[in-house]
Amino acid sequence: MIQNDIVTQKGEEYVGRTKLYEKEIRKLWINEFTKNKIAIILSTDYIENREGIKISHISYYFDDLPTNGIIVYLRQKKYNVLSLEKDFLNDLMFLNLTREKNMTN
Repeated sequence: MIQNDIVTQKGEEYVGRTKLYEKEIRKLWINEFTKNKIAIILSTDYIENREGIKISHISYYFDDLPTNGIIVYLRQKKYNVLSLEKDFLNDLMFLNLTREKNMTN
């Protein structure tokens, strides 16, 4: 994703797809709390390190990390996205059940 301090095409694709996914999934939620949670989990913004220097998302998570560290990060990201999707489906089911109950009353 990054070679010689330059973001590769794969890195650009990762950031682009993540931003697109965040934008599209945020449209589906009404709840502001969840929208903020999505923004945090899927953020690809610059990150400030301990010295106060802003570093690109790709550099921060993928440069100088051993392969195992990168794998752990990507697995955690995948788990977080699946958890968001599960929450979304649960919210939809709850809304549908609530609507059905209100319609029968």
